Amino acid sequence: MERLNRIVSQIQEANIGDEYRNSNESIETLGESVRSKLMNQAKNAADSIADYFWTDEGAAFKIGSLMEALNFKVYSNDEFGDDTLSGILALNANKVDSEYGDKLIVVNGNDNVGHQRFTIAHELAHFLFDAKPGEEYYEAFYRTSVNDDVLQEFRANQFAANLLMPEKRFKERYMFIASKIDDPNNREKILSIDFGVSPTAVRRRIKELNLAKEVGALCG
Repeated sequence: MERLNRIVSQIQEANIGDEYRNSNESIETLGESVRSKLMNQAKNAADSIADYFWTDEGAAFKIGSLMEALNFKVYSNDEFGDDTLSGILALNANKVDSEYGDKLIVVNGNDNVGHQRFTIAHELAHFLFDAKPGEEYYEAFYRTSVNDDVLQEFRANQFAANLLMPEKRFKERYMFIASKIDDPNNREKILSIDFGVSPTAVRRRIKELNLAKEVGALCG
């Protein structure tokens, strides 16, 4: 996995001097140009990893195998005590028992599998964009509407969406399904299974890529 580690290192190095690293600023107040920059950062990073690691086009992205290759320990815990808490990332954490290593992600075991996969990809984004290599870092991912407006959370969500539902693959699959199935809910269910994510993530991805409008234009 030497090439994978090189890809990851290149992404981290390219963002070491990024002015928005670990930022809690509001996306809405920063404007459209910053939003576009962050979306491009997230997409380019996700594409570079997916292009190398997504070898089986007929299956969902193997996020678990990716994290194992990157030496992450990933655990599921159904006793978080907070339904809105989706996951926790701990890097080089002195307070974490050494048996877990220096890269740890814990996901909420009460979330569906698709949501857990998205959470893992989201936390990977913080490792790439917000944490400094070798330094201690903690992050908690909450699924709240307020969180969506925070810069670092927005970028992490964009990365996760692009990694698990790459634009080209997702669009091609959506257009094919839409040509066969009229019911939007059934389309979302199929895409959820195909890409191994929650229906909510599928719905948001369809909206982000304006696919429903595109299908409507073709049908009209």
